[in-house]
Amino acid sequence: MTFLHRMVETLGEVALPFIAAAMETLVSPASASAAELNAVVVLVNQVVARFRAAAAPVAAELYLPLCARVAAAAPALDPVRLMAVSEADRERVELHRNWLLFIHGVLVAGLGGDVLGHPARAHGLQPLVAGVVAAATGDGVDVRVGAAVSKLAFTTLTRMVVLWAPPPPPKPPHAAATAGGGGGGGAVSAPPPTPTEEAERGAGGKIEQQLAQIEAAAAAAPTAPLPGFGEYTVAAVAPACVASGVRNAIFRGGGGGAAGAAAYAAGSRGAGVMTANVLLQVAAARRLGDPFIAAVVAPAGGVAGERARPCLRRRWRLAGVVGTVPAVKAAVSAAGPTRRRPPQRPAGARVTARRGG
Repeated sequence: MTFLHRMVETLGEVALPFIAAAMETLVSPASASAAELNAVVVLVNQVVARFRAAAAPVAAELYLPLCARVAAAAPALDPVRLMAVSEADRERVELHRNWLLFIHGVLVAGLGGDVLGHPARAHGLQPLVAGVVAAATGDGVDVRVGAAVSKLAFTTLTRMVVLWAPPPPPKPPHAAATAGGGGGGGAVSAPPPTPTEEAERGAGGKIEQQLAQIEAAAAAAPTAPLPGFGEYTVAAVAPACVASGVRNAIFRGGGGGAAGAAAYAAGSRGAGVMTANVLLQVAAARRLGDPFIAAVVAPAGGVAGERARPCLRRRWRLAGVVGTVPAVKAAVSAAGPTRRRPPQRPAGARVTARRGG
């Protein structure tokens, strides 16, 4: 395998036919271990990342055989600690992580239509997407790599939605700007934003920037929308966006319950998963509109509304896009008001009321 890696680095595209034949031989035997399959997946990742469009025949030839072999090598996790205990299961965990990297790499290289969504391989797409959705919610994922896997899964789903969901409707013409019009020097300027609003705009700008980069990459390799993918996104992906914040084991740290989840989410790993989750929701909401937003706001994934809706509001607000993305802001408002404590009167006011009673 080391020899094949060096062939990729030294010989370039000339080595692709030989590498494809060698990898097909390694994948064919049913007795191949998870470690051997993992070595093949790592090599395919290297080939796709280095040669991009030229690697399409290799990736397309190995995609379905590897998909079946990886699906059959599901790791067995300890039901309490949600960790792989045996060495064989740890190898399976690493295999599934690198397999997700392969799917993401294929999409980044602009090969999603040629490899994953090609009509000759369409029958393998639904179980593939279902596996990515399960990884996003943390189902069957080792908690030690759960944050990285969930974040990668949400980013992968975002690229799939941008590539295969129906395009967003055209934007309505914007009204004329009123900030500088309607008067002379006596115009009243808008009040300065609060620190919270500035933070929301900064985080929302990052979401917009990431989404613009993904959309630009998809536009460089245009693919026709896949029939039924929008409906599947509403039916399966939207519930996963809600369920991830409640069921995913990475949010069960700290002292447990909502306090432990919030404490863990404040860290970089939990916040990264939530940001990737919001990125997916914004991309899908722009393309699918009200049906997707309603599926996210409504109780979903077996989560009661009393738990799902506060989690939804908290996740979107922590990601900082509530005040900057109209679709998200509208969905948060539709989710219901945030429960707040009633205002307390100053101590002096209570004393005055008693004396004047």
